[in-house]
Amino acid sequence: CEALGTDSLNADAASSLKKSVLLLGKDKEAKKFQTAYDEFWRQVVIACPEDVLFETDAFDTIIGWLQRMSVCPSRPLRYSSSLSSYRILDGLIGVLKRIETQLSGLQIQVDTEQAKRAKASPAKSRSPGNEPVMSKKEG
Repeated sequence: CEALGTDSLNADAASSLKKSVLLLGKDKEAKKFQTAYDEFWRQVVIACPEDVLFETDAFDTIIGWLQRMSVCPSRPLRYSSSLSSYRILDGLIGVLKRIETQLSGLQIQVDTEQAKRAKASPAKSRSPGNEPVMSKKEG
């Protein structure tokens, strides 16, 4: 009988927890907050300059905080840190796609320049002032 009372208390606690934590709520206000929370973490990574993203310890610090929060006894903190971590990964995937696009554009430019140089270099060696000198063996 005591277990039944404990289960009832746990259900009440879970219900009040969902009402007090916007990330766990089901109402319109909670959904709006959840969307904004997701987009915030995605945009933190996407909008961040690449030098800050890769050359400073800013994201190492954020990841450290989220990692510590993910093992916290408080369920709302664990949930919010896990959700934040997933959205940061989504943002990093977006950054990866952007960098791949930039890299492919740069690779096309390099290939074009190399092709231009390859076409120009045989023409220079055959111009009248640049006749190849024949060695005694060839002539």
